[in-house]
Amino acid sequence: MDHIIRLVEATKEDIPTLLGFLSELFKLEADFRPDHERQAVALELILDTPEHATIYVVKVGEETAGMIALHLSISTAEGGWCGRIEDVYVKPQFRRQGIGRNIMGELVVIARNKGLKRLTLMADKTNLPALQFYSVCGFEEMNLVSFIRRIT
Repeated sequence: MDHIIRLVEATKEDIPTLLGFLSELFKLEADFRPDHERQAVALELILDTPEHATIYVVKVGEETAGMIALHLSISTAEGGWCGRIEDVYVKPQFRRQGIGRNIMGELVVIARNKGLKRLTLMADKTNLPALQFYSVCGFEEMNLVSFIRRIT
C-alpha cells in the first residue's frame, strides 16, 4: 500500500466526522445505538480529559479514514495502568488494505510508550469479521463475560 497512514489526536473540529463514524459503528453493535446528542457529549468529555482517554483520527494521506479511542484505567490484576480500546472504525473504502492492522500496531506502540501493561477491547459476538481481525492483530479471547447496567 502506498498510503501514508497515521494516528492524529482528535480535536473538537473532528466531532461531526466522529459522530458519523460512531453512527455507522453502532449500527453493527446490538448493545448500542446511534444517539448524536449523547455521543457528542461523550466525545467532548474525552477531548477535555486527555489524562483519561484519547481519541485518534486515522489519516490516510490528508483524508480522515477512521477513528480509534484509548481509555486508561488502573488494573489490580496487572499492577498498573492499562488501556481499553473502543470505537475502532475504518471507512469501508479503506478496509482490507492493511490500514486496520497498521493503526492497531501504532496503538500498541503508543500503549507501550505510555507504560501500559495491557490492552483490552470488546466486540459484538456476532461481528465475525471484527473478531477475526482482532485475533489477527494479536488479541486473545478472554474467559470473562461482559455485563452492563445502565444508570440513568
